[in-house]
Amino acid sequence: MIVLSRKVNETIIIGDNIKLVVIKIGGDKVVKLGIDAPAEIPIERYEARMLRDFRDNIKNSSYVSACKILSYGVFTPSDSDLSTLEKGLQESGELTDERKSFINKYYSKRK
Repeated sequence: MIVLSRKVNETIIIGDNIKLVVIKIGGDKVVKLGIDAPAEIPIERYEARMLRDFRDNIKNSSYVSACKILSYGVFTPSDSDLSTLEKGLQESGELTDERKSFINKYYSKRK
């Protein structure tokens, strides 16, 4: 991984056709980036991509893979997602005590 420092209105070039521009740095240190890239290059937030992959794994009955993605801790699944995951693991015989405990931690965060 390369780590670069940039100020507002400074740019980073990736390859020949991707530009990242620092648009704003907020008081709470949130950085707003502008990304100029070809339309065929998908750009999305990491947590949104992980949530989509998590739901795709559930939809495709890849419950253990969904648990692995959930373990990254970059998004909070809905109760419906957790229920579907737990039920799928149960029905596939892959619901271990460790996975059950892991899923229950997400339920308890809501209370």
